[in-house]
Amino acid sequence: MSKKGVLDATKIDLQELYISQSEYQEIQTEFCDMIQQLTPGLYSQGQELIERISTRNWALEWGLPRWLGEAFNLSESTIHELILANVFMLGFVRIIDDVVDDDFQPSYSSIEWISKPNNQLSFSSNNKHNEAILLGTLLQNLWYKHHLNLLSQTGSKNNELISSYLDAATQSLSEWINATSDQERRSPHGFSAFTEIDYLRMGHRFSPQKTCCIVACLVAGHDTEIQPLTKAIDHILIGVVMMDDIFDWLSDLQTGRYNVFTAFCSDLAQTSEFRNANELAILQAIYIDQKIDSYFDLILEHISTAEKAAMQATSPKFCKYISCLKSDICAHKSSLSKIILSQMREASDRFLTNSLP
Repeated sequence: MSKKGVLDATKIDLQELYISQSEYQEIQTEFCDMIQQLTPGLYSQGQELIERISTRNWALEWGLPRWLGEAFNLSESTIHELILANVFMLGFVRIIDDVVDDDFQPSYSSIEWISKPNNQLSFSSNNKHNEAILLGTLLQNLWYKHHLNLLSQTGSKNNELISSYLDAATQSLSEWINATSDQERRSPHGFSAFTEIDYLRMGHRFSPQKTCCIVACLVAGHDTEIQPLTKAIDHILIGVVMMDDIFDWLSDLQTGRYNVFTAFCSDLAQTSEFRNANELAILQAIYIDQKIDSYFDLILEHISTAEKAAMQATSPKFCKYISCLKSDICAHKSSLSKIILSQMREASDRFLTNSLP
């Protein structure tokens, strides 16, 4: 999942897509109140987390439940619960991203934790890491609880709908687990040989977002719209991951984290052994081979696929969001030259320094 959020909303007027400031504040209050009620010792961590995920670059995560709810004519109370559940999900995913990225220096992989039956907890000597595990567990449970509560109110078919939801949610979580670890992000072959599976692995880094589409469709009786909506989410995230990796390729090379943009420019392994060679290959790909345009064409191809899929569903605001996302990516394309030039200077300076006897 992108740490920047899916859309840099400061660059485009998305006012019509935002939820209201009062609703933001109400959700934030409920988020913290539930943590205070259930685990008072994690209240300050919960406050810090909700502040991190309340900025408007998370427009999709906050807005999607309302866009779908309004399109499906769901009640305001149901839409509110969908938003709250999605914010619990977002908080949970952010915590796991931090742990996987070693922000908490865990003694074991977070993927091992969430894969264990009943989320059995293992503790290390790192208190901040332990707090992250506890808060993540709480948020995951609240996320599922709010979705299941909505489905339990659907009448005589609620057991059937709950079963359908649990199957789909389990699949989404499995996709996400398989895509989250750095090892799984590394394709066994070069970018030129990427298959649909390789691309979807990028989109699956935020598969939990699809549970919002699933539960909204099931509650509203729009089951046939689950497939196009979840397909749209996959391809939005493929495009976003590819965009993020343009900004992150230099830091990723320094830390040894897999980066799709680097793979696009170089077939070499992304290890410390080939760090300088990869930097040189990226310099060549951008300034000699002029590959940046074709990379952006691939990004926009996936966003267009998302747009076509979303048009098969009943959500004009979701379609509007994707259209704005496409415009934002096109705007970035023209402004990225300055950013890349700065990265290139840093990389070339280090490359020349390391090459001196």
